[in-house]
Amino acid sequence: MVKKRYFEIINLVLNSNDEITIKDISNLYNITERSIRYDIDELNVFFQEKNNKDIIEINNNRLKILYSENEIEDIVENIKEKEYFLSENERVNILSYEIFLSKNEFILQYFTEKYNLSKTTVRYSLKELNKIISEYGLVIDMNNNRGYKIIGSEINIRKYIINILREYIKNTKEKKIEYDPLKKIIQKFYKKSRIEESKNTINKILDYTGKTISDEAFETLQLFLFISVIRNKNGHEIEEDVENEIFLSKTKEFSKIREILEKIENIKEKDIHYFVDFF
Repeated sequence: MVKKRYFEIINLVLNSNDEITIKDISNLYNITERSIRYDIDELNVFFQEKNNKDIIEINNNRLKILYSENEIEDIVENIKEKEYFLSENERVNILSYEIFLSKNEFILQYFTEKYNLSKTTVRYSLKELNKIISEYGLVIDMNNNRGYKIIGSEINIRKYIINILREYIKNTKEKKIEYDPLKKIIQKFYKKSRIEESKNTINKILDYTGKTISDEAFETLQLFLFISVIRNKNGHEIEEDVENEIFLSKTKEFSKIREILEKIENIKEKDIHYFVDFF
């Protein structure tokens, strides 16, 4: 099995022009040189199984990559979920993305079988996830004999989804070779066509209202819009009213924005109020 640190080592060597040593990496991670050698041995075994060739050569303690970046990326792209060892942080992220982007309700067996994890490990990761989502007033109910589910307001669920998607987008902008355990989950949810439609809608609203906003605000509005379409389509509609609804409905932007958003399939009245509030 491979893990995140293996790919960090690959990137370190690639970016060093073959000038990095085992000692350099051991100092960076504050672990023994023996541990780094073990990591490299494991990496070489894995790539031998995939392509009958080691990936890293050790010569006078210096490290050299024996594959092109394209060759590495092709192999990484085809790594199976059960071939990758998830760190504790990655396990929590996997559960978070799976549950909030697709599951809502689930049973432990789904995660134990898909990611080759024990029920004890999944339960521990769920407890850690609950600590994170508590900041959004959310909790994953783990006392339901029929399965587990998210408890909390729909608007807070959407705010949390916006947050994790923004974090994912930020991380993927960095150019590096790595196995992405979240990629398949994201691809099912984050369709380019959907996000492009949302982008066009936001631009239309900005043109119509004569407003300018930051890139961060644009991304938040874009994500809220396309998340709302998906959540409503799947039967997860916002029930709570926005706090300043009366004030919002009287603003000059409200009627213009409403005119555009109400034409979008699966956008509801409460979505429009919250969108204007964010806007």
